[in-house]
Amino acid sequence: MNTANQGGFPAADEGAWGGAPLKRRYKKLGQRLSAIAALVRDGARVCDVGTDHAYLPCHLARSGRYGQIYACDLNPKPLEFAEKTIANQNADVILLQSDGLADVPPCDDVVIAGMGGELIAEIVACMPEAFKSANLRLILQPMTRAGHLREGLAQSGFEIISEQIVREGRRDFIIMYVKVSGSA
Repeated sequence: MNTANQGGFPAADEGAWGGAPLKRRYKKLGQRLSAIAALVRDGARVCDVGTDHAYLPCHLARSGRYGQIYACDLNPKPLEFAEKTIANQNADVILLQSDGLADVPPCDDVVIAGMGGELIAEIVACMPEAFKSANLRLILQPMTRAGHLREGLAQSGFEIISEQIVREGRRDFIIMYVKVSGSA
């Protein structure tokens, strides 16, 4: 056992009994975030808006199948949680404080999940024009007011490619896969 530290306890990289080094603990995604992750396209530059703890961006980064990954949130407290998760998992994720997508470089796939449908519709309506390419895909998961979100998407020039319902625990979640209207 490495007892070089003052307390005689195992060094931080050793197991509790001086055995094998500790492995980083990765948060296993639930059904909802797993279904969202499955919709992100290989090679895409990805942004998770309202990232909270950054579990999804870290999961995507660990896979190595995506381009640059951004995790953004408007409020400092969720960004602190996200920063800890990113550091703990040694994930290649860029953390940004941003009101929606206002301060985020254009991405191919944008995830906005775990918010009310009205707020998601507002974020989409305020999306910078640089994002609105034929290649853009939105992966949206409203917690409430999905009907309002559908109307807002149509008014903002987007169309829903597909929807799915995912059950996690006792709750059903709607996940929408969206593109710019008229794009392939």
